[in-house]
Amino acid sequence: MLQNNGKLYGAQTALEDSDSRCWNSNQGEHQFYIVKFGRAVKVVEIKLQFQAGFSSEIIRVQVPTTDGSWEEVDELEPRDTLGLQTFLLEKPAECSELRLEFEDFKDFYGRITIYRIQAWGQEIE
Repeated sequence: MLQNNGKLYGAQTALEDSDSRCWNSNQGEHQFYIVKFGRAVKVVEIKLQFQAGFSSEIIRVQVPTTDGSWEEVDELEPRDTLGLQTFLLEKPAECSELRLEFEDFKDFYGRITIYRIQAWGQEIE
């Protein structure tokens, strides 16, 4: 997290609709972000906004399995740009949590910066 400032750069800020706050990962080979919905949902679309130069080339979209591991449901290939990017999932992801695993970073140290993460779909009844 940038400058150890959780209020401005913590994980929760990627879910806010603000250009002045963002999530900065630590450095490393693999980074991930888990969105917890608190209820069963069907996700059909994911929107992401990176800081240019601090994105990844591959995002593995994963859902939890009954044995506690993660199952990949799609693989996304974002552009290294500041604009909000929209990704339609090949198959809707039914889950209560969604894990985005980032690989192949543009930043030499393996850091990413995300201004927005949005998951679109519907509640499962």
